Formats: sequence, C-alpha cells, structure tokens
Amino acid sequence: MKKKIITLSLTFFVIILSTYVVWFYTAKRQENFLIETLSKTLNLSIKNSDYKTSGFPYRFFTEIKNVDLKIGSTGYKILIPRANILRMAYHLRKAIILIDKPIIKGDFPSSLYFTAKDSKLSLSGVSIPEKFKLISEINDIKIIGANEIEIANIEQAMVALREKSRGELELYTKLDRIRLEEESNDFIQLNRAIDSQLLINGSLHYELFPPQSEKLNFGRKPLIIETINFMNEFLKLNCDLKLYLGVNKIYTNKEEKCFLKISPNIFNLISTNNPEMLKFIFMIKAFVSLKLLTNPEKLIEIPFFISVKNNNVFINKKNVFELNFE
Repeated sequence: MKKKIITLSLTFFVIILSTYVVWFYTAKRQENFLIETLSKTLNLSIKNSDYKTSGFPYRFFTEIKNVDLKIGSTGYKILIPRANILRMAYHLRKAIILIDKPIIKGDFPSSLYFTAKDSKLSLSGVSIPEKFKLISEINDIKIIGANEIEIANIEQAMVALREKSRGELELYTKLDRIRLEEESNDFIQLNRAIDSQLLINGSLHYELFPPQSEKLNFGRKPLIIETINFMNEFLKLNCDLKLYLGVNKIYTNKEEKCFLKISPNIFNLISTNNPEMLKFIFMIKAFVSLKLLTNPEKLIEIPFFISVKNNNVFINKKNVFELNFE
C-alpha cells in the first residue's frame, strides 16, 4: 500500500513537473515572440522588468507595462500603461489583448489627444500573414483639445480587420454614441448634445508583418476609405468614395459624390465661428428651404460633391475648411 502511494505521488509529481516545463517553454516562446515582433516591426524596446507571464497551468497571461509607441513620422505616439495578452492552452491560435487606459498624444503642445477607458482586441488565425482576423472594442473615448477642453466623446468604437487578399486588409469601423460637447471648438457649436453613429468601410494595402525584419512604415501606403455613413436624429450622410489617409495627409484623386438627408430642425441647434462654414450652412439652409416648398418631408435629400487636396476640404469646389494635424 505504501509503495502504491509513493508510486502515485511520484507519477503525479512527474506529470505536474512535465506540465510546468511545457507551460514554461510555451510561455517563454510567447514572451520572445511578442518582444521580437514589437522590436522588429515597431522599433519598440521593452525592458525585462516591464513584462512577465503567469497563468499556469491552462493560461498564458503576459503583462507588458509602460509601452511608448511612436506612430511613424506623424508626431503622435501611443502611451499604454499596461497591456495584457491572454492565450488559453487549449486554443493557442486565438489571443485576447486587454489594454488599460491608452492615450494617443502629439509632441506639439496645441495638438489634440485621445484617451480611452480600456480596449479589448481579439486576434485569431492559423497564420497571421495568410489568414488574419482582428476585432477591437474601445470604450469611453475622449477627444481633448487646447486648454484641456473636451471636444467630443465616443461611448464605444469597434474596429475589425480581416485579410481580403494577400497584402490587402479589409477594414470595418463602427463608432457608437458620438457626442460633440457644447461650445467645444471654433468649427461648429451645438445648443444641445446630439448622439450620432459613424460607419466606415475601407482597405489597407501593406504587409502587417514585413519580411526580413523590416520595420513597419505607416506612411508607405495610405488607408483607403471606401464608404462613410454618418447618422443621427437630424441627418444621414452617405458617401461612396476613395478617400486616402496617409501620414499627415488626406486626399482624393477626384470629386466624389455624397448624399445628405437633413432635417430643417437642425439649423436651430447649430452655430459656427468659421466664416467659410457659415457660408456653407447658409447655402444648405437656403437649399432646404427651397426643397420644402415643393416637397415638405422630414428629411430633405441633398446630393453634393466632395474632394480633398493638400488637406483642404472642398464641397462643390468651394474650400470649406482645412484639416490641421498640429
């Protein structure tokens, strides 16, 4: 009986020890892969004291602290106090990344910056370059302007990426409960808060993990926005277009057609200090008034053309405003 107990105990000990060795080996591989990927593709160095892995026996939970990531040559960087990468032992092809209180901030004093309460990314695929899927949920985003004035907040954002073809990623973005703060900027002011939703579809043409240890270049190929849908209780905006977003540069190659459905009641809620925007609002108001004479509906449809050149936005060939990244 004593021999059986000793044999069982030794067997149990060997099983536990073997399991731990396998877990430890896999945990170190996860750490090395993360550090190597961050170093080679994002030029980011992580100190040994800023990461650790726990979760034995069925989880691989890697915590990384103090991430300071420059976004190409934009002058902006992502600050992450803490990120946790989780994989389950029974499903190593899927990873969940939890990011605590991320901040996107510029190096120049007057720049906008963005904060969020938290972010969750779900990453799955047999081989990331071949079969890639990423879903990100970000909660309570705040856009802060000069003098720490909150310009807008977004209750929840969802970004999804999947590989459309080799070297091409399909992008889907959904922003829920977008709210501009009253008197928050010089561009447009609202008499009361309006909750809006924004849907964006597009594509991204670059290799997410470049070969031969090549660094990621965010400015090499622009993000292409192909559809924009913006809606709230007073308006609906739909654009099918090709809008190119590069580093510090947004442009179109031609005029793109959009459709705006707008309620006359919105003009009682908005005002602006921007002379060009004031002219544009007056033009829209006059057009809506004429439409109401022949078609008294709740929402009036207005087709228009939009183009962007050298970060200047043109509506029906009139320069409405300039996009400033500083």
